[in-house]
Amino acid sequence: MFPVLPQSLRYSWISLALVSLVLALILSVFKLPAGTLLACMLAGMLYSARGAPLRIQPRLFVLAQGLLGCLIAKTLELHVLAKVASDWPIFLSIALCVLASSSGLGWLLMRSNVLPGTTAIWGLAPGAASAMVLMAEDYGADVRLVAFMQYLRVVIVTAVASLVAHLWVQHTAAPVPQPQWHFVISPLNLALTLLIAFGGATSARLLKLPGGPLLVPMVLAIAFQNWSTAQRELPHWL
Repeated sequence: MFPVLPQSLRYSWISLALVSLVLALILSVFKLPAGTLLACMLAGMLYSARGAPLRIQPRLFVLAQGLLGCLIAKTLELHVLAKVASDWPIFLSIALCVLASSSGLGWLLMRSNVLPGTTAIWGLAPGAASAMVLMAEDYGADVRLVAFMQYLRVVIVTAVASLVAHLWVQHTAAPVPQPQWHFVISPLNLALTLLIAFGGATSARLLKLPGGPLLVPMVLAIAFQNWSTAQRELPHWL
């Protein structure tokens, strides 16, 4: 990719990667959950605030959303869904309360012209931050403001939850195995996972489904991992 870019852009991408790597190492030392993700987000925010002319090609962005959808699907296994179904009134009530409060606050900010258009509604919308950013773009909101609001919430929630769990929760967590960066169990399962991620994301983009590049692969991956004999495979490096 770099040889076809102007020299200034090559240096910007390289320096962004290095800054992201350094921040990721720092956060990993403190064992912050999702440290790599938060480090890259923080580096991207810093470069965006400084006006760095960095853009990701739309096709690559769509494919990345497909991978993210498969990653989210990993947590939605049948036993988790069964637990939600058994206590559905509690989960539904909490979800409706959060949705109503965030939508109401977003509507008030929109009516007060604090933020342009529907930016406040999408920025305060609960749920997957990536999906909200994608849908905001499809509906003409200010994507940068929406992304900043959504991912600032992610950073705050992660930091507060980690602090609360560390200081007040008296529970010893089970040891987490170290990820095997270069470990692939089945090349066939990896190929099927990439087909779901890339094929689902591309199809959703062609059909112009709001948030589809993330949501369609996520739904397909959930069905694949719960009702197929094959196992979805998403290596840590990917």
